[in-house]
This record gives sequence, structure tokens and C-alpha cells, in this order.
Amino acid sequence: MERTVRDASEESNRAEPERDVLTVVLCGEQPAAGAVSVEVVPGETLVIGRGPALAVDRKDGETWLRLPDARVSERHAVVEHQGAAIQLEDLGSMNGTFIGGQAVRKTIIADGGTAVAGRTVLLFRRVRGARLGPPFEVAGAPELRTLSAPVEHAHRLLARAAPSDVAVLLRGETGTGKEVAARALHTLSGRRGRFVAVNCGALPEPLIESELFGYCKGAFSGATLDKPGLIAAANGGTLLLDEIGELPPAAQVKLLRTLQEHEVLPLGAGNGEGIKVDFRLVSATHADLDEQVRRGRFRADLLARIHGLDLTLPPLRERLVDVGLLTAALLGRLAGAEGPAYRFDRRCAEALVTHDYPMNVRELEQTLKTLLALAGPERLFRREALAETAMGRPPAPRPSQDPGVIRADLLDQLARHQGNISAVARAMRCTRVQVHRWLKRWSIDAQQFRPGA
Repeated sequence: MERTVRDASEESNRAEPERDVLTVVLCGEQPAAGAVSVEVVPGETLVIGRGPALAVDRKDGETWLRLPDARVSERHAVVEHQGAAIQLEDLGSMNGTFIGGQAVRKTIIADGGTAVAGRTVLLFRRVRGARLGPPFEVAGAPELRTLSAPVEHAHRLLARAAPSDVAVLLRGETGTGKEVAARALHTLSGRRGRFVAVNCGALPEPLIESELFGYCKGAFSGATLDKPGLIAAANGGTLLLDEIGELPPAAQVKLLRTLQEHEVLPLGAGNGEGIKVDFRLVSATHADLDEQVRRGRFRADLLARIHGLDLTLPPLRERLVDVGLLTAALLGRLAGAEGPAYRFDRRCAEALVTHDYPMNVRELEQTLKTLLALAGPERLFRREALAETAMGRPPAPRPSQDPGVIRADLLDQLARHQGNISAVARAMRCTRVQVHRWLKRWSIDAQQFRPGA
């Protein structure tokens, strides 16, 4: 079995001792204030109090966690060990300390539990291999900031490999930030060519080869000009093939030839008429390519070509410590210079940190877009506004990645919705294009499920 970077990271974490860690995830008063993790050390008191900036320091033999939050008292609460448990005690603060929306005075807080002081959300974890202190950062790639140890491990390797030409395979659920990581890799590589991102699953199958490899004038009806294609457009730069597992067999063969010969052969071109190309290949997938190879759906020789540095990006529910960092970055992109002016009320900030995020960072981004639209002139994100987002609805089951499960679910939904493709797509939380691809893949005729068929 192939040993991946994630395997090495998990082995390293298992060698680390367990630590009790308190993380400032999101400062509702100042979303751009950052994040920090501090260890709750047995026999020591951790004091939570107000400060001009987010900081950890020592004072009178105590460790202080300073929060830039006007609703936090100067000496707001303390955290300390009580045997094997962690106790949180509010010190009579002006605005209280809350867990699950309820004010608390003294309580034991569980692993994975959150508390809110003022409008600042704190996350407690008992973990191995925790990153303590401020976020990990890569110079020149601010999008790679993280407080998650597994993500830091992946980002370190990504930055280290950037100047080379090694192929990179990014695995992870939809919406985990694979394209963001690929763009950062391109930036750090110093390559002068373009970054070209191609979603293989979004290209109609009849057009995949002409879009990727280009075509020559007269190659087919309507080809009145030469078109170089997307792979040639990445010459000198980086090519991201997202959802590479969706490539049909014929396109896999042509891609393999391109990688072997460093040459693109457009449709209609003869031998010796290829276009020389030099690009860095980054492949991304949420599918199990090894399983697809075993099932004969993906070429083993192509997997060997794209399988250089193998990185897995964890889902957002496994890196909730980064919700605040991601929120600040997204607000900066969505609201520009006005991003830091927006604030969260206590309940809204807590909801963002405790949500399960079945659609990962993409869901966080859509939630923030809605909050921005509903914030009003006071620029305050309120918990009530979340009712108008996916976070305000009961969580749907997370889509399976197993082809057999997907096929069974597709047949069930086709029967339930009498072959209505739009209804099936909504039920399966995907696009109509994806449903049509599945129908073609498994030779399923939707018409047979319609009334009277």
C-alpha cells in the first residue's frame, strides 16, 4: 500500500504527548485580530482578560490570554486543571461567560467544547501534535495560514516543494480549499506562466478533449480557427486538473502522452505537429483514485505520473481552529477594505465555530456572503441572519464518495422523483450536469422512471 504524507503526519502526531489546548478561534469584535493557541498546563492558572491586542503573556506567575474585546472584563475568567478535567470559572465578569448559549459560573468543559467570553469564541481540545502560539504562515502566501497541525504539515511540504517541478496530488472533500492550495503553490513556485484551473467534472464529455488539448482548423465542423487548448495555455506556468478522476478514458490516454512527451497534440494534428509545453501539474480529487484504478476506471500508469507529492487536506469540521482565520481572509476578499469593520454578535460567532460544515470552506464563504448582505448599516452579523443560510437548516447527510453508494442513491432518487433530473440533483446536493454524467457513466435511462414509462 502506498504510504502518503498524511500517514507520516499521523505517525508523528501519535509520538507526541496529549496536551490540553485552549484556542482563540474568532474575535467577534475584531474578526481580523487573528487566532492563537495556548496550553492549559497542570498546576498553572490560565487567566482570560481584556487587552489591546490578541496576546499570550506572563504576569505574577500566571499565564494571561489577552482578548481585544471590549465586552471582556479586565480579569474575566480562569481555566485550570481539576484532576484530569479542565475547569472554566467566570470571575464575576460584567458580560458573563457562555457555553451553549447559557451563562456559566464554574463548569467542567469537555474536549471539543466551546465557550464565549464577550464576543470571542474559545475552543478546548485534548490533542496530540497541537500547534501552540500564533498561526503557521508562509511568506508570500497568506492563504496558507493555519493553526491546525495536520494542515500546517501539508502546507510546509507544499511550500518546500514549490520551487521544484514535482507533480502534486491534492486529495480531500469538495470545498476543502484544494484550488487555493494549488494557487499558493503556483505563486511560491516563481513560474512566470499562467495558473490555469480546469474542473474536469464540469466539462461536457464531448468537449473535454478539444478544451484540454485544443484543435486545428478543420478538425471538425465549426473548427474555423486553430485553438491551442487549456493545457497549452498553462505553458510556463501551473495546470490544475480538478476532479481528475472524472476524465474519460480517451482523455486519460492523451493526457498520459502529454506528460510523457511534454507535448500537446491538438485534435486534427498529424504526427510531428504537436505543441511543446512545460507546465507544473497539480491534480485534485475527492474520489479514491486507487479504488478507481482497481475498478478499471482510471489508468494505473496515469496515476503513477500524477502521484508525486501526495497531500490530503482535511475537512473544515476537523480544523475548526481555522474558522476565524478563514473568516478574516474571506471577509477581506468579499468586503475589501471594509472587512475589518464588520462584527459578530455573541451567538453568531459561536454558531460559526460550532457548525459541522458538510460543504466545508465553500459553505463558510456562502454564509459570510449572506451575512454581509443582511448586516445593515451597523455592520453587525446577527445570529438570526443565519436562519437564511444553510446553517439555519437541519444538516443533510454528507454525500458518500463510494461509487456503489452513489449509484444506489441515484436509482433511489430517480424512482422517488419519477425521473425529474432537477429534483434528483437537489436531493443529492449536486448539479444537473453531475446527474447526467452519472446517468451516462452507468448507462441509466432516466426516461424509464417517468410516469407511464
